[in-house]
Amino acid sequence: MAHFKTGTSDKSSETDVATVLATTLLEAELYFDDGIQQCVSKAWITTQVRNWNAEVPELAVGDVVVAHFKRPGNHCRSVQTDRGIILSNLPKGQVSIMFQDDITQVIPKGWIEATVTRWSGQREKLAQDPGAGVDRPGACRPERSMPVAHVKEECVICMDAKPNGVIVHGETCHQSTCIACAKRLQSQGDPCPICREPIETVCKHHGQGP
Repeated sequence: MAHFKTGTSDKSSETDVATVLATTLLEAELYFDDGIQQCVSKAWITTQVRNWNAEVPELAVGDVVVAHFKRPGNHCRSVQTDRGIILSNLPKGQVSIMFQDDITQVIPKGWIEATVTRWSGQREKLAQDPGAGVDRPGACRPERSMPVAHVKEECVICMDAKPNGVIVHGETCHQSTCIACAKRLQSQGDPCPICREPIETVCKHHGQGP
């Protein structure tokens, strides 16, 4: 939590959540959750909400992670998370990541919630495998083993309730969240968690799932 610069570059009276990108002796470069990036005095930081370095191991290219993404238009941090592959580690605490829908974004490392698959471990196993030559398909690059069909037994947002919420956008719809989370996404202006299309309406599915 940190104060931010107002339109006149003065210190704000309120605070907001931000991710630390880089620090100097007296200042910190912050990426606020509303998509604004600022360099402010370290004295403006009031609370450490999360120690990312202690929770998430060092990232390597090819790692599969669960992360928040930039919402279309305003680059705010999304409420929901999605799986993606680390493409590169960038300066100032950022990474380039390709999400499941093939959208590539540069996001702060602090937006990553967890590591699902460590490509570095797979690379070490391949190095120890005598048959891991250049003629082996996929031996020199990470393999994307992410689901294409979004058939969920639980809500992808709260990971608890059954996905009885139907998110409608244009002539298509997705059923991957509970109705409560679907309504919250719509009210907050978030896109569909599956395809990221703007949500037109949501409804409850009353049928029995498989």
